[in-house]
Amino acid sequence: MAEYRIYLDTSAIVKRYIEEKGSDTIDKIYELAERGDAVLIASVWNIGEVIGVFTKRRSRGDLTKTDFQACISNFLLETLKLIKMNSFFFIPIFSRVLFDTIKLVLKYYIYEADALQVSTAKSARADIFLSADESLVNIVKKENISAYNIEKEKWP
Repeated sequence: MAEYRIYLDTSAIVKRYIEEKGSDTIDKIYELAERGDAVLIASVWNIGEVIGVFTKRRSRGDLTKTDFQACISNFLLETLKLIKMNSFFFIPIFSRVLFDTIKLVLKYYIYEADALQVSTAKSARADIFLSADESLVNIVKKENISAYNIEKEKWP
C-alpha cells in the first residue's frame, strides 16, 4: 500500500516534463509512484491545464515543435502508465467538489481553478499538496493539508 497520497497541481506536473526549479523534487515523487510508495492525485481539470501550459510555452517560443510534441507525448504516456498501475488518480469534478470550490473562492478570494485544486485535494484526502504557487500552498495549509512549495522546499 502506498505510503503517501500526494496531490500535484498543474505547476508541479509541468515540472516533470519541462526542466525548471523544482523538477528534481517532482522526479523523485514520480519515482515513488512508480515503486508503489506513493499515489499521485490531481483533478481532471489539470489535464487540460498542463496541455495548455505546453501550448503557451510553444507559442512563446520557449519550446521547439519537437520539444512541445515530446512534452505532450511523455505526459500522456507516463500518466496512462501510472493510471494503469493505480499510482495516479484524476478526480472528476463532482458536485460536492464544485460547491466546496465556490466556498473556497468566497473564503479566500482566489481564482476558481486554484480553489478547485484545494477542494479536490480535500475530497481525495491527500496527505501532501505540492505546488510552485506560494499563495496556494499557504491556503492549502489553512485547510489542514500538508503543503510544500516545490521551488523553495525539498520533499521528500
